[in-house]
Amino acid sequence: MKLARPRVSVCIATYNQAPFIADSVLSVLAQDDAGVEVLVGDDGSSDGTREIVAALADRFPGRFLPVLRTGNIGGTENYQDLVRRATGDFIAHLDGDDAWLPGKLRAQVDFLLAHADCPAVYTNAVALDAAGRLLGPFTNAHPARMPLGYVAARGNYLMHSSMMYRAAHREVFTAPPPPVIDYAIHLAFARLGPLGFIDRALAVYRVGTPTSTVRTRYEFVQQLLWAALREAGAHLDAPLRREAATHFFAEVLVARVQGKAGPNPALDQELAQAAGCSKAVLMARAGPVLARLGAAAIQRYAWRAAGLPERLAVHARV
Repeated sequence: MKLARPRVSVCIATYNQAPFIADSVLSVLAQDDAGVEVLVGDDGSSDGTREIVAALADRFPGRFLPVLRTGNIGGTENYQDLVRRATGDFIAHLDGDDAWLPGKLRAQVDFLLAHADCPAVYTNAVALDAAGRLLGPFTNAHPARMPLGYVAARGNYLMHSSMMYRAAHREVFTAPPPPVIDYAIHLAFARLGPLGFIDRALAVYRVGTPTSTVRTRYEFVQQLLWAALREAGAHLDAPLRREAATHFFAEVLVARVQGKAGPNPALDQELAQAAGCSKAVLMARAGPVLARLGAAAIQRYAWRAAGLPERLAVHARV
């Protein structure tokens, strides 16, 4: 008997995420959408992740395909290989330290079926720290349909592990050479049509886990973010390029105050050129954005120090 083509292919990429990978896989297997293909790629883990994935495959025979690599090929390459193997009409990504909440896949499939011009759709999420304590929402509210200019002007506020896209557009992710940062994917999809957003917490995001690239290599991530935004800027008019560069510059300044990144005159000059002004003018324009970002960061730190759930989104965009 010929098997029906899966509606959704779920690609779970993991590396040294033993404390979290079982929750990730089980959260996918618990989804109520029929016709789901699940691929779990372990990138040569050394902490027991590989053994947990293998044990889950034995526990749930035929429910997912374990791809257990003998060596480490890199996070992007691990994901790209899974995406190339996917056979569904839609593809969803899930990092091995994140998880999904009930109804996530069904809500996104319904959205894409109802919005033929949207290449991809995202959801909101709840953010937890590495110990599982609630921090707050992942991001604040956004329109249900977000054009390129909106996405470019607000930074990397979309959760990678909430993303679902049409398989016909998979080359947006598989064609670029590694490393590919999630913001570059979001912007590339937005060049094809408005991105969808479901403002419901349908995923779980863990902040600051040991394998987080943002945590361990922030300046490298910052370079990738700017490269993605710079490329997208070629498809924006001058006012939107100025708005995007100004917002990014404000985030750069916040990161420097927080000690995540050091001075980078070359980056400052590139951002000023993108905004069509001098660095001094760019600094002045960034002032109001910087004030709002700084105030939000201070409030989050205060709530966190007091052991209270944060009422502001972890990736708030102002």
